[in-house]
Amino acid sequence: MKTCLVKRAMIVDDSKLDRFIAGNVIKRDTFAEAVVDFSSVQAALDYLNTLVDKPESFPQIIFLDIRMPVMDGFDFMDHYIKLPGDVQKRCNVIMISSTNSQDDFNRISTYPAVRYFFEKPLSERILFKLRSNLNYEVTM
Repeated sequence: MKTCLVKRAMIVDDSKLDRFIAGNVIKRDTFAEAVVDFSSVQAALDYLNTLVDKPESFPQIIFLDIRMPVMDGFDFMDHYIKLPGDVQKRCNVIMISSTNSQDDFNRISTYPAVRYFFEKPLSERILFKLRSNLNYEVTM
């Protein structure tokens, strides 16, 4: 039986299908004990702002799409980097998108909080790589 890597994971993606796939892969792989998902950047930011005073409740991993209407993944990151440092240290941001734009790749690299970029959809192969490369596991 696999140990969950994290207590909480967050998915931010405007695609209902991609959120469904990601949530199912995370649960099937026992990657996270709990998963929250948001279809908009603003809803995700609002949620995170309610947790700023409770860093232990902050998700340890955020799967973030780049291309979304109104506010995109880069807008999310522009707000995310303004969160307190102790909150940010508890979390790994993983951008997951279908983009193949070199401009997007260059822009991703300007955000130190973004640990990895993977192509959609989220898969067990991606979770395996994350298990191998992220250096923590949930302590029960």
